[in-house]
Amino acid sequence: SCPRCSSTGGDYAILSPPVAKNDPFGDVFGSDPLYLFVLPGEELDPGGALERLEIAFPTPAERRTRTPLFCTSHRLEPFDHATVDALIAGLVRSFMPEHEATRYSAHSMRIGAACTLLCAGVSTAMIQRLCRWRSEEAQRIYARIEPAAYLTRITELAHTRLRPDSPGVIPAIDNDDVAAGLHTYLLHDAE
Repeated sequence: SCPRCSSTGGDYAILSPPVAKNDPFGDVFGSDPLYLFVLPGEELDPGGALERLEIAFPTPAERRTRTPLFCTSHRLEPFDHATVDALIAGLVRSFMPEHEATRYSAHSMRIGAACTLLCAGVSTAMIQRLCRWRSEEAQRIYARIEPAAYLTRITELAHTRLRPDSPGVIPAIDNDDVAAGLHTYLLHDAE
């Protein structure tokens, strides 16, 4: 049981991903496991899907660390990038025209997750951790504000009224005498 997750109730799987291109020694994300919650009745139920996979293809405990979670065959060959991209392309083509579907890949799903999290108000530091981006720069590049969310924020800004005594409000300053002096100086300098 994970004490940090106990407030959610229900079952979940804890996955410890192997090292990756952006963390070849496991010293950045190695301490951050992934949690897949079982969400009965939900359309997206990652923990339940993993549970069904485990039941269909059981793996003895002694082989667990050597067995890929997702395989392309009974020879237990792990998914490679091409396989994942092909699976996602097939999924996307099921509801999108071919010419549009070719623009999406596994990386698109990661970007979509980051954009969704950003629009939900999740902190940029948390988005970076969840998407497993090593640098803040990657998060700034990929976690984009959707146009509708941008419009909402700008509309809120336009309708916000600050009290004159609110912190950060610039006080009104009458500089008529300074402006008049500058005007006279510039006119005199031009002669």
